[in-house]
Amino acid sequence: MNRIKKLAQHDTRRKPAAQGYINSLESRISWFETFLRHLKSAPSEERDTMLRELSMDENSPVALSQSHIPPDTGSLKSGPSGMS
Repeated sequence: MNRIKKLAQHDTRRKPAAQGYINSLESRISWFETFLRHLKSAPSEERDTMLRELSMDENSPVALSQSHIPPDTGSLKSGPSGMS
């Protein structure tokens, strides 16, 4: 019994990620995929504006002006590479 308790104390496996966290990451990836599709097809001047207004901070979600937030969101399940 004591051996099982010791093994449990040394178990370094991670617990599964919370579903809310997974959903948040999937949403952010989807947003970036959509943003990149829009960026790729945007005229040069609009592309420069989109990139200039993109603000990323490691402690906060991506912030972008409302005029350049892509309206549609894709899915990670859309294809083998995650993009269609």
